[in-house]
Amino acid sequence: ESPDVGQALHDQPFVFMQWSVNSTDTFDSVVNNGELFADTLTQYQSNGTGLFVDGPFGNQIGYLRLPNDSSILATYGDPAAGPGAPHFELSFINGFASITQAAPTTGNFVSGAVILVAPTSRGSVTLNTTSAFDAPLIDPGILSTEEDIETVVAAAQMLNTFFAADAWKDYIIAPAEGSPDLNDQESITVYVRENAVAV
Repeated sequence: ESPDVGQALHDQPFVFMQWSVNSTDTFDSVVNNGELFADTLTQYQSNGTGLFVDGPFGNQIGYLRLPNDSSILATYGDPAAGPGAPHFELSFINGFASITQAAPTTGNFVSGAVILVAPTSRGSVTLNTTSAFDAPLIDPGILSTEEDIETVVAAAQMLNTFFAADAWKDYIIAPAEGSPDLNDQESITVYVRENAVAV
């Protein structure tokens, strides 16, 4: 009997963002074409080659910190494990990826996931009943601090800056339908609150 048991749960929330691209060489082309999907799956199952060799998520990852002069760090302090530890990670997916949004049935996309590595939000796992066979009550408590929200929004802005680079000029067309106004912090905040999930 201890009030601390099940408290201080912390998880790494993440949110997907998508951009339409000038290409047909994405997972979308396979996912939206049943015959091509079957052929691609058969290729992988028969000789271990093709698009399905790589998983669609987490093949390219970047671990990043907020800038040292960040107003977030000045206001809240540094939640990371040390001066070289990341605050968030960015992961890239060659296609439309989301857990909270239905994938379009047409078009091709690139997605970026913003994952909070050093969250300050805390949730809980508590008993639901006295029976060991009943599921517990789980409250992940993600994004329950302003620091976490502001960090994820800043990371989303960095992701947008990355995709706005000249190197993507002929590839990235525009943010996908349903995206926030990436020039408006409040719009990104609303999007993050509606689309962030716990992993």
